Amino acid sequence: MENNSDQASNYKDKQIERMNKFVVNGTDSLGYKIEKVLAKGDEYVIYEVAGLPIQESIRIYIDTLKEVDEEPVERVNEIKPHFDEFLSVLFKYDCDSSYKKRASNAVAMAINGKLEEAKALFEKIKSDATQEYTEKILGRFSYQSGALLLSIILILVLGLSHLNGFSQSDAKIVWDVSLAAIFSSFGGFLSISLRLKDITIDRGLNRFTYLLMGSLRAIISVVGGVLIFFVVKSNLAFGFLNSDDGGVWGVMVFCFLAGFSETLVPNTLKSLESKSQSTNKEFHRTGQ
Repeated sequence: MENNSDQASNYKDKQIERMNKFVVNGTDSLGYKIEKVLAKGDEYVIYEVAGLPIQESIRIYIDTLKEVDEEPVERVNEIKPHFDEFLSVLFKYDCDSSYKKRASNAVAMAINGKLEEAKALFEKIKSDATQEYTEKILGRFSYQSGALLLSIILILVLGLSHLNGFSQSDAKIVWDVSLAAIFSSFGGFLSISLRLKDITIDRGLNRFTYLLMGSLRAIISVVGGVLIFFVVKSNLAFGFLNSDDGGVWGVMVFCFLAGFSETLVPNTLKSLESKSQSTNKEFHRTGQ
């Protein structure tokens, strides 16, 4: 009896020692660096390791209090299809870290014998992830549509201007400014399209709000493009575009760039400001 008792005590001490090794920045039994501890109990730890793809980074380690106890492992095996499905959803929808925490709680439930509750939680996690992903896609599409809508409106305005004779030489400025607005809106639309994945979607906002936000982003692009048009035409910057070789199209390319780039207009304005300050200083120095 004493030998059995000593053996059990020795096993428990080693089991505690093994479990205590699972800490952030520590290493697991396979040598992987532990990045996060998602859930931990007396007999299990669910953690995330560094250096592996997202669908392989979450690990489950079970070390039972009794030397021979297969029940916790059997319970995990029973909910493993649900856990594997969660990993697939995690990778497919690029879910945030809160989903990992929820899935870890579901695994902990299963290990503690609450199998049905664990399965129900996994189903809820999958449903929430699918819904959130759908909302992100629709929100980004609405944002993009808002920018496209403004471009279409500007094209219609230009068409009406042409029908009303605004393309004649006596009102050529209306035609050119309209072209500048359209080209800059195209630049803004392309910029939005290329950076669509970087747009943060708030689940509390509806799609109409994102439509307006996209339109606002396009309006900013148009303002920048029209400003560049007048800067070029007034020879304050990029005056070489006023040559007859490129005609108006060279100017339109810069309007497109002004709508696309978030730095062209600010940098141009800073350059003009520096020139203005230098001219002002020279004027005062000469006047003295």
